[in-house]
Amino acid sequence: MSYQYRSMQAQDIKPLEALWQRTIVGDPVCQQRLVMDYLLDPHFDPTSVVVSELDNVLTGFVFGMRARTDCPSDNDPDTGIVVAFGVDMAHRRQGIATALLKRLEQQWLDTGVSGIQIGPWIPTYLTPGVDATMYPEALPFLESQGYETGSQPVSMRVLLTGYVPADRIDDTALALAKEGVTIEQATVLDIIPTLDFARMHFPHWVSYVRDTFRAVVSAQPSTIHVAYRGPEVIGFALTNDERFGPFGVDESCRGKGVGAVLLSRSLCAMRACNQHVAYFMWTSDRTARLYQRHGFETVRRFTMVSKRSFLGSSNVVDQKTIMVIGAHAADAELMGGASVLAHHQLGWKSVLVHMTLGEKGGRIVGPEEYAKVKRSQAEQAAAILGSDVEFLPYLDGELPVNEEVQWRIADLIRKYRPDIILTHWKGSIHVDHTNTYENVLASLFFAGLRTFKREHDAHWVKAIYFAENWEDEEDYVPDVYLDISDVWHTYVEMANCYSLVSAPDRPFRYLQWYDGASRMRGAERGVDRAVALLHHRPFYARRYLKVSLEP
Repeated sequence: MSYQYRSMQAQDIKPLEALWQRTIVGDPVCQQRLVMDYLLDPHFDPTSVVVSELDNVLTGFVFGMRARTDCPSDNDPDTGIVVAFGVDMAHRRQGIATALLKRLEQQWLDTGVSGIQIGPWIPTYLTPGVDATMYPEALPFLESQGYETGSQPVSMRVLLTGYVPADRIDDTALALAKEGVTIEQATVLDIIPTLDFARMHFPHWVSYVRDTFRAVVSAQPSTIHVAYRGPEVIGFALTNDERFGPFGVDESCRGKGVGAVLLSRSLCAMRACNQHVAYFMWTSDRTARLYQRHGFETVRRFTMVSKRSFLGSSNVVDQKTIMVIGAHAADAELMGGASVLAHHQLGWKSVLVHMTLGEKGGRIVGPEEYAKVKRSQAEQAAAILGSDVEFLPYLDGELPVNEEVQWRIADLIRKYRPDIILTHWKGSIHVDHTNTYENVLASLFFAGLRTFKREHDAHWVKAIYFAENWEDEEDYVPDVYLDISDVWHTYVEMANCYSLVSAPDRPFRYLQWYDGASRMRGAERGVDRAVALLHHRPFYARRYLKVSLEP
């Protein structure tokens, strides 16, 4: 099966809503909420919503939001927010979620995002993080993609049927009144001072306060209670339908019962509006103790999840890069794709370099037409891998060995600055593979010597590995193994982008060979699947100076 990936389009709204409801069963959205809370948000950008489809049917999605710099927002414009993501049950474990997330990450990376968070798009977030109980596969998946876990806020609720304020609330309110503190339901006269207070003490909640005042004025089931000390606002509490909060108190006035009275008055107002339950989505374990005194119980726990290790400027120094250089489009992916995916799990980025398109391998169409097919398929494969891709202009079967080719490779090494390169072994039955081997090794000198002045600064590659390829097996003796058990399904999906792999009349059983090789190499090292590589060690790197020959 060949899945397609693209940005959201207008016709996706209804099928996206249906897919969301099927895949995110604990946090579904109706079409009205999808439109009102997200699609009509001034920061919405359809390119931040990536969908997968098979035969024109949506199979998965990742829904992202990012604040624009030309429009006010309570969100950081340097941080992308993944509101939700899901894959239809029948299409899971095909690498779709990985491909969706990588595509969104790469787009955000290219536009300067410095971090990603899962969940909390203000003010219309569904959840503050990942509910590991509701979605047990989500956290392991995100961690495998390089995301880190943080605090674990809780969601709580209280039944309002028969609700009675907590003990001593009335006494607390009287004691506060003696100190000049009053707590009342807000009117339009409270809009300006309450917004001023929020801007000063709780700037990330200003939009909530503003929207709740709009709801109150338009007679929607919302309330605002405001605490004053004399003419000065010292706290507020918001409710919208059955949702309580946020609410906040001036730090200098905490510990005196202001928050407790605001909470109790809000719950009583909700009960008077025939609300049967009050809930909120996000608080700490410490603050939860206050709510427990008012009858709240914990109903969900979330894990905050973020990724900041490599997203952002292209100059981030700690983002390592793996480059795979193949003779023909498909060579790099088949011999190096699994290694790329394994390194992506560690936070690396990647680039694929195709010396030729392999355009003379078409069995039905001619080289010119097949070149277009191969290029399109290579771009699809790179999207699934989450890799950059470069195409050099050489012809299939005619790749020369000369300085012009070597400088093209060297310039790409200087541009992408890879830590490691995977390429062909010299013992090949195909002349383009052997010539790629020769050109890559020669290019290292041009890439690394600082006295050569080019567009990009010089760069020495730390390590070269020759990847196992079915055409490059002569005298191939690998000495390094890489566990690829967790990425195999994505590798298969990626490989099937190429018709030479997936077509019924394929010229060679590529997947059968690479499947067997991965199982064999895995068995040799005691894992389910592995790839084997041969580490390039030039003779000067093999000349060890020792004080003894003791093993």
